[in-house]
Amino acid sequence: MAKPKHTRDEDYEYTVMPNVPPTQAIEHTPDRPFCNDPSCPCHEDPEAIGMVNQYYQDGLITADDATRTIKGKQI
Repeated sequence: MAKPKHTRDEDYEYTVMPNVPPTQAIEHTPDRPFCNDPSCPCHEDPEAIGMVNQYYQDGLITADDATRTIKGKQI
């Protein structure tokens, strides 16, 4: 069995994607009360946090899911 040929770094093509901020304004809706901006006050909204807590209490989401949702880390 032949040994695999070693490749050099210059044998690979790299693609870099620039980090482009969103051009649309951040929108909070009843279905999406949390955004991904950590400085936004939505992450401290007691009513929205209470809704997520109720989902957790009802067994619909895990504690980790609730935390990610409130931090705006969910897709």
